[in-house]
Amino acid sequence: MARIKWNAPEDRRYEYGIDQGVVYSKTAGRSAAWNGIKSVTQAPVGADVTSFYLDGEKFNQMIATEEYAATLVAFSAPDLFFEENDGLSYYGKGLYVDSQDRQMFDLSYRTQVGDGRGAGQSYKIHLVYNALAAPTGRAYSSEAGAPSPIEHTWSLTTMPIRMTGKNPSAHYIIDSRRVSKYIMAQIEDILYGTVSKNPRMPTADELIKFFKNAQVVTVTDNKDGTWTAQGPDDIIQFISWTEFIIDYDLAQFLPGSDDTYTLSTSATAE
Repeated sequence: MARIKWNAPEDRRYEYGIDQGVVYSKTAGRSAAWNGIKSVTQAPVGADVTSFYLDGEKFNQMIATEEYAATLVAFSAPDLFFEENDGLSYYGKGLYVDSQDRQMFDLSYRTQVGDGRGAGQSYKIHLVYNALAAPTGRAYSSEAGAPSPIEHTWSLTTMPIRMTGKNPSAHYIIDSRRVSKYIMAQIEDILYGTVSKNPRMPTADELIKFFKNAQVVTVTDNKDGTWTAQGPDDIIQFISWTEFIIDYDLAQFLPGSDDTYTLSTSATAE
């Protein structure tokens, strides 16, 4: 086992910033870019600890289920959000009716990850399901001089989604440092849309299956003692015309071997 090392550039990680917000309607099947998001302050609720004592000594403790909650601050929000999720109902011809039922929605946003090598190296995409927004008070005041935009603030609560093998959750995080560029591109095409497909929020089950079954590397047995590998350049690196290295966490060397490995069933071999 290697000795612990401190202060390696790649280990001096930090997170900062927020951008690329998107709101996804759960009733109209629409989505819209959320420009103007200033901050999302995550503040999970629950996770209360209950302690148990016997003969004056603590012998056990249990933690209640935790749920995602946050406070979102923005200078503006898309019309789609105001019309469905902020308690406004569009009557028509420019007329809005306040104090209406607020609908649940899905939300995605991106945060940046930097390290000792510099900022902008990586990022995380946050997916929030079944969110309900509660707006706080808004103060409109007289201006003297340059305009001062008001800040809109919403408290977000969520309805967790059940999933196999994990506690229910409404918050999923996709870390670009641990995901192939090939898979990340496919996920972003779903979230942000393409020239032929509208953006949408994948269901939680779809997201889990996507990561479980995503085919990134294909290794073909040519039946003549040779193999052919196909996949993204950041995973398969050729070191000669006949040799290649598979740099991916699905490839694991067999015990005691430096040149023989197995691929999990998430990759295919023909």
